[in-house]
Amino acid sequence: FIYSEEMGRWVLSTFYPKQWDLNYHNPAVFNAIASAMVSWANKGVEVFRLDAVPYIWKELGTNCRNLPRVHTIVRMIRIILEAVAPAAILKGEVVMAPNELAAYFGTREKPECHLLYGVSSMVNIWGALASEDIRLLKSQTEAFLSLPEHSAFVNYVRCHDDIGWGFDEDRERELGIDPLQHKIFQYRFWSGDFPDSYARGGIYNYDAKTLDARTVGTAASLVGLESARTEQETEDAIKRFSLIYGTVFALKGLPLINSGDEIGMLNDR
Repeated sequence: FIYSEEMGRWVLSTFYPKQWDLNYHNPAVFNAIASAMVSWANKGVEVFRLDAVPYIWKELGTNCRNLPRVHTIVRMIRIILEAVAPAAILKGEVVMAPNELAAYFGTREKPECHLLYGVSSMVNIWGALASEDIRLLKSQTEAFLSLPEHSAFVNYVRCHDDIGWGFDEDRERELGIDPLQHKIFQYRFWSGDFPDSYARGGIYNYDAKTLDARTVGTAASLVGLESARTEQETEDAIKRFSLIYGTVFALKGLPLINSGDEIGMLNDR
């Protein structure tokens, strides 16, 4: 909670001080948001990103994640847009375990989001590349194939943010992988702080208590193009680049190329 001098009140701010959480318990808030979306759709906006969808409904005494009313709100937004701007698409940012994703697509009779971000695919692609072990990626891909037919993801190698190492920890343990050590290996490898690592990324949001951290860097710098000193190293980096993008284009859904990757852009430090 942060204190607003202007209002003389405390405000809930889950992510950033500038990004206040909206109180959907007040119908006027929903009406204002729906009105704004319809207004933008009328100006030609075709895709709406729903930020941090699982957190939009708050209840005291809960963890405020994945609560049933979240789906009520998203369903209502979908109905309104289908009536007013049927070509508009809802793209949900749902960074949750694979078994919690299906609910955000809704059902074929009562659909919610058209698309979700393929965060798990991104994490597992990089994880498989560093570990040279595809078991987690294969497991997650098979889990996605079992989702309802109308489910579709935006699949990407990199996004505008970071790689948060959110693996399926239960599945890791089943495979004999230590979740914490695996995570530490990943962010150390991709920062270049590991023997024989070709990567030149950065460590972001390191937490000394939990040993959690995220990875930043362009795809080209992460796969070794920045560190390459010989023709063979350059060729190997390009093969890795082609491999991970080939994987993204092979997955069910809409492939996305992040700006800069089309020319193999390196980190700008």
